[in-house]
Amino acid sequence: MRIWIVMTGEALPTDGENVRLRRAALLARQCALRGHEVTWWTSTFDHQHKRQRTPTHQCVTTKDNVRIEMLHAPAYRKNISIGRLINHQVLGSVFARRIRTEAPPDLIFSTWPTIEFSTASVEYAIREGLPVIIDVRDLWPDIFAGAVPRTLRPAACVVLLPLIRRAEYVFRNCTGICAISPGYLNWALNYAGRPQRALDAVFPLGYDKPQPLQHEVARARSELLQAGIDHRKTICWFVGVFGATYDLGTVIRAAALLQQRGCDGMQFVLSGTGEREPEWKRQAGDLRNVVFTGWVDSARVACLGQLASIGLAAYSPSAPQGLPNKLFEYMAYGLPVVSSLPGEAEAFLRESRCGLTYKAGDAESLVDALLSLADTRQRREYGDNGRRRYEADYSPARIYPSMVDYLEAVASPGVRQRAQAMSNL
Repeated sequence: MRIWIVMTGEALPTDGENVRLRRAALLARQCALRGHEVTWWTSTFDHQHKRQRTPTHQCVTTKDNVRIEMLHAPAYRKNISIGRLINHQVLGSVFARRIRTEAPPDLIFSTWPTIEFSTASVEYAIREGLPVIIDVRDLWPDIFAGAVPRTLRPAACVVLLPLIRRAEYVFRNCTGICAISPGYLNWALNYAGRPQRALDAVFPLGYDKPQPLQHEVARARSELLQAGIDHRKTICWFVGVFGATYDLGTVIRAAALLQQRGCDGMQFVLSGTGEREPEWKRQAGDLRNVVFTGWVDSARVACLGQLASIGLAAYSPSAPQGLPNKLFEYMAYGLPVVSSLPGEAEAFLRESRCGLTYKAGDAESLVDALLSLADTRQRREYGDNGRRRYEADYSPARIYPSMVDYLEAVASPGVRQRAQAMSNL
């Protein structure tokens, strides 16, 4: 069958060597391996590195036989910004125009966000009588209201009303809702105004553990050690985008507290880049136990996964994440997770006995959690529990074949007929 995957914001297989692939890329590859004809609609703009891949629209085909259609849209500098909203608006408009000239697929799998991509996907699916699945990855537009001061949130909700109406339209009119956690699925069902149905499903993000060549890992290790990483210490590692929903400020304050108390057995290694990088580097100042590595490719990720002792899931108090990819990334390397996320993440770590939760924004709480893992035996127990849970439920080999089974069921003749009937109403 012909499948459209509609998603922007992830790395593409064509972005270079040692690229860390995520949900859309892994799903596209698995669909292609099943013999399906896959087109991935995305943007020319590289969200991770804030740069244009190409100055115009471009179509490429990967070695896995996935066709990638990159649509040109303007750049932006911050993840939560007017510039990003403009980018998404342009991207949605270009996508809506472009697909009018395409042969219709058998199924559309569109990721939420972006709101504009998903709206165009649903409108097209209704017009053509096609099944369309919306995959909920982030809680937009709610995340924007949470990013403003509490006193301004009522006004923000008024401004965001058009996006709220689009969310209601998309979730009420799609064939099924897919989500990365039960909490995210319930959030979308609230917008849809209905209970869960047979074609609504939860598929966690999981994590594709990179497998770089041994000499690449050896070179990465040498470079990281030269950059100041001390493999003899208990390394507390954060890897991710230095953006609005993360909170490395609390991590740096915890590092300062430990240094003041003469606890020099821990080192904080912060990997990534983003809009808050200058702020956090200034805050860290000359702390001896904090090292910034910059952005890391898959060889450095693999090396740091081996060197680290604890994985930090450091989120801001207002962060909306439920079960983010970061948990599974650390679990894949056998690292106990220390997280600031309440709700689903906290319950998951507790039930899996693979990590601890500290109070978001509270450096003392983080220090207490880290010191409780100073016992090597407990740290190893939590890490082993996490690795086993990852291998059993959250590896790509477990998740993505099941997702393709689900999509094949959605594209079955009975579902197609119902979609066509809806288009005639």
